Amino acid sequence: MKNILKYAFPIILIISLIYGVNMTQNYSHNQDIKRIEETTKRLCLKYYSNEGRYPHDIEELINDYGLRYNQQQYHLIYHNEGDNILPTIKVYRKGKQYE
Repeated sequence: MKNILKYAFPIILIISLIYGVNMTQNYSHNQDIKRIEETTKRLCLKYYSNEGRYPHDIEELINDYGLRYNQQQYHLIYHNEGDNILPTIKVYRKGKQYE
């Protein structure tokens, strides 16, 4: 019984540590996605108040209003339906690419 506990405790500790690190990374990515979406919407509203229309594409926000995000890690979908309709903005985390 003592030998089982002697080996079980470190294994349980390592598994708990790996699980905790994984959960922290997932939380961080979810917060990054939320932050990118909110920032993009805020910049769209700022653009609308200055220009009288929403930007036609995401490049206008990147070039004129300084939107920055990690393009290698996140994919930002920006769909503009009209000059006076708030665009649809979705951010997704890119998956691993296998060659």
